[in-house]
Amino acid sequence: MASERLLMTLGKVIAAVAWADGEVTHEEINSLKDLMLALPDMTILDWAELEIYLETPVSAAERARLVDALQDAVRNGSDRALVVKALKDVVNADGEVSDAEKEVLNDISDVLESGRGLAGSLGRLVDGALGRRSAAARTAPNREEWFDAYVKNKVFYDVRRRLDAGETDL
Repeated sequence: MASERLLMTLGKVIAAVAWADGEVTHEEINSLKDLMLALPDMTILDWAELEIYLETPVSAAERARLVDALQDAVRNGSDRALVVKALKDVVNADGEVSDAEKEVLNDISDVLESGRGLAGSLGRLVDGALGRRSAAARTAPNREEWFDAYVKNKVFYDVRRRLDAGETDL
């Protein structure tokens, strides 16, 4: 059985992949819900943590940050197989697979396939990669920083998100 951390992280990546073609369909949302049924103790706050990614498009930088977190959560081949199957299911959920969705799915699959392996013996390279990953994680948007505002006051959250994104000015 996959860990709760893996499933929650996968759920966020699924939401990001669903946005790859510029829209999230009901079928894609239902695909995400099917995956989340595997979490026996899922709460309304857990769903809100995923829903925050469904409401507005996910940028490539934010998607990359989420994929990095997913790569860290994948522990073995069965986790990797679950991730690839779930991502393929969401891409195929609406019956149409766009070029953008194919590209995103291929990129994520490549990251997962190349991810682990020689990390222990290549310390210097790993340190450099971790430093770059940390820098990328610091600069990529992270809507979870405003999660409490999202849960308590969605209007404030939306205004804050638009201000941060430079979409509006007060």
